Amino acid sequence: MKYLLFLIYFINISGILGAPNDFTFTCPGDITISCTDNYSDLTQYGKAYTILNGEKKWVHDCKIVYNINDCGVGTITRTWGVEDPEWHWLTCSQVITLSNANAFGYADITWPLDINIESCNPAEDLKKLARPYDKPTWKTNKCSKPIAGYTDVKFTVNEGCMKIIRTWKILDWCVYDPYKYPTRGIFSAVQVIKLITIDTSAKIICKNNLTVNATKECGGAYVQIDTAAFISACNIPYRIYNTSLYADQKGNDASGFYPNGKTTFYYIAEYGCGTEIKCEVTIQVNNKLQPTPYCLTGVIVDLMPIDSDNNGTVDAGMVDVWASDLNKGSFHKCPKQKLRFSFSSDPNDRFRTFTCDDLGLNDIEMWVTDSLGNQDFCKTTITIQNNGAQIPDCKRKDSLISKRYQLSCILTGEWDKKRVTQVKIGATDMVNQWTGESIRSAQDEFAFIDLRNDHQYSLHIETLNSNIIGLDAKDINTLEKLIAGTLTITNPYRLLAADVNHDRVVNIEDVFLLKKIVTGQLASGETYHHYYTLPLDYIFKNPLQPWDEVSQLNMTIEPHQDHFMQKNYLLVKTGDVDQFSVIKKKTKTEGISSNLLNSIFNSEATANQLEMNLQYLPESQMIKLEIPYQVNIQNIEIYNLNGQQIYHWAVDKGALNSGSYYKTVQASTSGIYIYRISGDEFVHQGKIFIGN
Repeated sequence: MKYLLFLIYFINISGILGAPNDFTFTCPGDITISCTDNYSDLTQYGKAYTILNGEKKWVHDCKIVYNINDCGVGTITRTWGVEDPEWHWLTCSQVITLSNANAFGYADITWPLDINIESCNPAEDLKKLARPYDKPTWKTNKCSKPIAGYTDVKFTVNEGCMKIIRTWKILDWCVYDPYKYPTRGIFSAVQVIKLITIDTSAKIICKNNLTVNATKECGGAYVQIDTAAFISACNIPYRIYNTSLYADQKGNDASGFYPNGKTTFYYIAEYGCGTEIKCEVTIQVNNKLQPTPYCLTGVIVDLMPIDSDNNGTVDAGMVDVWASDLNKGSFHKCPKQKLRFSFSSDPNDRFRTFTCDDLGLNDIEMWVTDSLGNQDFCKTTITIQNNGAQIPDCKRKDSLISKRYQLSCILTGEWDKKRVTQVKIGATDMVNQWTGESIRSAQDEFAFIDLRNDHQYSLHIETLNSNIIGLDAKDINTLEKLIAGTLTITNPYRLLAADVNHDRVVNIEDVFLLKKIVTGQLASGETYHHYYTLPLDYIFKNPLQPWDEVSQLNMTIEPHQDHFMQKNYLLVKTGDVDQFSVIKKKTKTEGISSNLLNSIFNSEATANQLEMNLQYLPESQMIKLEIPYQVNIQNIEIYNLNGQQIYHWAVDKGALNSGSYYKTVQASTSGIYIYRISGDEFVHQGKIFIGN
């Protein structure tokens, strides 16, 4: 039995290792290849063969089993089978392993390039990037599945300048395993993107050259500068600053106190990533502080005798007077300024020679000029006498005497034809720019009593009080109707009154200003022209367009030889469009109707815009009438509640000046009475209590 088992074992071993006939069966060995290789022909990886008695034969038939996933990774098993000489079936196999190691790497990837996006809207343009800036690209193969993504980190310098650090990551789906191989199959790179807002057409606007006169401070002047503006078709964030050393702030307003002389600086608009646009500004401050002249009052100088023909007899006289001799402590606010004195605006006109022709009083101007040419002057007189020298035949020639005259001006209201008194009139000498003010006579005329016949003068009017008296809501309503075209005005004076702001155009701006005047809402320091002024007898050539004609009229007094002159001017009150805005006077004064009596009794006083005040003083049994301005009053009447008149005052003068007036009134019983104050074109009425 043992022998039989040994014989079987020997037969099996000899079938594998070789039969007694020298038989061998050989298969190719296992190998690992890349999944990217072309393995369509597996014979390239070897074939099985047999050797029998030294003769080699290839075994062509084999069984192939593919075990490959969707990433191309797995195994291919090749199995061959043969029958040995002893009719035993023998098999062997080859395993080909497909690996994706190093199948996809950095060399296969093209990363997006860095980019600077400069435009009006770079954030929007970022969404439209094209290659090679938009995303990574790569070479594909059958055993890799790359997918890409990114994360952004944004760094903002300002709204127009941003840097984005974009980190791209590519993950090979076939390789990456966060648990087994967390570092394999993942690739990254950084892309730098700059977003810069820019506009090549953008510009900065500023007022380039300013010349300012310093008239208050020696060192310079405060200069109010228009703010700089940035203009761009794009919605570009920006900031404007200035480089001025004297600006109160460093923004787009460089206003500040600037020294005398020339100062140059820049407004700079900065936008995007430091893009700058400059605007140069030059400010010239000129010291125009005038010296302050003080003249001696009334200088008296004696002529010196002269023997002009050397015959031993005095026959003429003269004296030299220097302008500096008239100085009485003139000074300059700026201590470094040197002063020169002259008799005219010519600084070299430093002295005058006076002779017998100048005997008597001479009007003199002493001009003071500083080292910068700024000037001012004062007036005085020099009296030339012949007392000490006793020069014979030393007389003043009449032809050299400056004649004087008196000017009288009468100002008349346009629609009430009464003299306007609540104004001042000034006269400016157009030769030496001297300005004087008129005096007011008892007849309400404005007079200048010492004007020179050989000089031209310009008159100007200045109001003393508010011009609101007589202006009310009816004027506003009338002006609005005129502008809307629902009312036609042909009266040239009403058209002038409608031009409230004196710009020669009647529009909504005049309504706005009139409302502010009537309601008392004029801003502090805000002024307006109270009147249009024209000659009293002026006839309009085109009554429907009076503004151009009035603008050419002026209050100029030409030189003349008369001793007296009178000028009459008509004043048209600004804003008084509806001149009939008060209640018309009633003609019947004996009594008062019950209907009118009830309307007055049950309402407030009518026509309160006249601002009159009537009250009863029980201590003196008198009525007191207060008038804030001159007005033409004809009758003052008082009625009891039955409509019977108990008092009537017919005003003799026809016009009362502003002030208080008292009249004795006796009533049979104490109680409420009705009063009526009437004039040419108004009735003012209301209630009054009379009694103890």
